[in-house]
Amino acid sequence: MQDFETVLREIGPKRILDVATGRGDCIRWLLEMYGDVDLMVGIDVSEKTIQAAQAARESISEGNIVFRVMDTADLDLDDESFDMVTICYSLHHLESLEQSLNEMVRVLKPGGWLLIIEAYRDSPRDTQLTHVYLHDWWAEIDRIAGIPHNKTFTRERIVTLLDDLELTEIQLFDSHGDDEQAKEKKMISRLIERNDFYPEKIKDHPRYEELKARGRELNERLRHIGHAPASQLVALLHKP
Repeated sequence: MQDFETVLREIGPKRILDVATGRGDCIRWLLEMYGDVDLMVGIDVSEKTIQAAQAARESISEGNIVFRVMDTADLDLDDESFDMVTICYSLHHLESLEQSLNEMVRVLKPGGWLLIIEAYRDSPRDTQLTHVYLHDWWAEIDRIAGIPHNKTFTRERIVTLLDDLELTEIQLFDSHGDDEQAKEKKMISRLIERNDFYPEKIKDHPRYEELKARGRELNERLRHIGHAPASQLVALLHKP
């Protein structure tokens, strides 16, 4: 079976929408794959995030790139206006999952492709479970702080969401990575430093001490077990 990047390279879209774009990392990856495009739009609900993406735009040398603040559940975009719609590692940040996915399908042209890349929690190795446990902890703190952030989905949950869309030719690719750098010292140190400060956004909340203690437990897990990215599902869906 072909790997997903080989399949993607054969598509060659010219108008691409990247949903929940963050700092535009997925946009950079797609431009490396496709070269110049007619239009690349990156959207995010956070104005602060879009400002960061615009500030980092100088590292994107090709393509007609636009970043916009926009609600993913109510896209201010025309029907059937993009050859490809993507969401990379951000499905769990959508507050209205089903509505947002339906909006992505709405703006996709007939014959176009929806690309979803998302980590899932049923990962096989202890190092990957460290990633899952960390993410669940970050998500819990963010939700208390009023930031949309779901815990890591199961693979079944992601596939069920896709099956509910009126799309065809669903191609699924799984990636489990390896443990080659699971105990790399700089990476572990960065994660521990992040964890030490992460609960501060809810320091006035009644659960602050409880969640801070959980962070210390996760730091010990990082030191003894290490960390590797959770397994990932790449889903490519075609709009008839």
